Amino acid sequence: MRKILLYIVSVVSLLSCSQDISFNTPALQAVKDAELFRSANQRAFISDEGRLIIEGQSATETMRFDLGSVNQTNITFGGANASQNIVSFKDASGKLFTTENATASGTLLLTQNDDNSYTGTFSFTASRENGNEPSFFTKGEIYRIPFIDNTEDPDDLEEEEGIEEEEEEDEQTDESVQPDYFEATIDGGSFTMFEFEADTDNIASDELSGQRVIRTTGVPAIVITFPDDVNKGTYTITNGGTYSVNYFSDGLSGFSDVAQSGTLKIIRNDTDINYLKGTFSFITTNGVEVTNGRFSFTY
Repeated sequence: MRKILLYIVSVVSLLSCSQDISFNTPALQAVKDAELFRSANQRAFISDEGRLIIEGQSATETMRFDLGSVNQTNITFGGANASQNIVSFKDASGKLFTTENATASGTLLLTQNDDNSYTGTFSFTASRENGNEPSFFTKGEIYRIPFIDNTEDPDDLEEEEGIEEEEEEDEQTDESVQPDYFEATIDGGSFTMFEFEADTDNIASDELSGQRVIRTTGVPAIVITFPDDVNKGTYTITNGGTYSVNYFSDGLSGFSDVAQSGTLKIIRNDTDINYLKGTFSFITTNGVEVTNGRFSFTY
C-alpha cells in the first residue's frame, strides 16, 4: 500500500512539474485561454516615441508590451488610463486582442537585469478592438529578454572629440555587437520579427559582383542589395539601383514587388569582425510600405 501511495505522489509531482513554466533561454510565454504561447524570437527596445517595447513572436503569433515609461516596475493595464501601458496579442488567424480599452485589466511586475535584459511576470485580460471576444492570459513570464540598443554605435561621435576617445571606442567594438535580428513593420501593422539562424539560408550574406545581399525567408520575405564595401551612411533605395530592395508577400518563391523608393542607413559595417548593422524603410511598386526596419548580424 505504501509503495502505491509513493507511486501516486511521484506521478502527481511529475504532472505538476510539466505544467510549470521553466526557462533556460530568453523567452516570452503565457497561457492564453488554456493554450500555451511561447516566443521563438524576442526583443526589448525603445521606440521613437521613447516608450519601452517588449515583444515576442512564435511562428504564427505575436505578443507586444507597449509601456509608457522605461522605469516602471509595477505596471497595470486597462481601466481609465488604458493607453498608458498596452499589451496586444495577434493570433494565428490575424485577430488582434488588446488591453487598450476600459474593460481590460492586468498587471506586470518587471525587472531590468544587470545585463539590461528584462524579466517579469504578468497576467491580463484583452479583447478585440470593439471590446468583444475577451481572452484571458495567465501564468505569463518574461525571461531575460535582451534589450536591443537601436541608437547609433559609439563610433558615431564627432571626430573632434579626439583620437584618444576613438581608440577607446575601438576597444569596445566587440561589446557593442548585438544579437542577430531582422525586423520591420509592414503597412503599419504589428512589428514583424523575421525568424532566422545566422548560419542558415534564412538570412544570408552573399557577394555577387561586389554586391552584398541580405535575404530572409518565410512569409513575407525581404531581399536587400547594396555594395559589399559600403561605408557608414544613409543611402537612397531605387528600382534597379545600387541600393535596392525586393519584397515577397508570399515568400521567396512568389511574386517580387520591387521597392520604388526608400532609405537604407548603414550604422556599422565592420569587416574585421564581419558585423553589419543598419536600418531601412521603403515603398514598393504595389504600395506596400515597410517602416521601422532594422537588422544586425554577423556574417
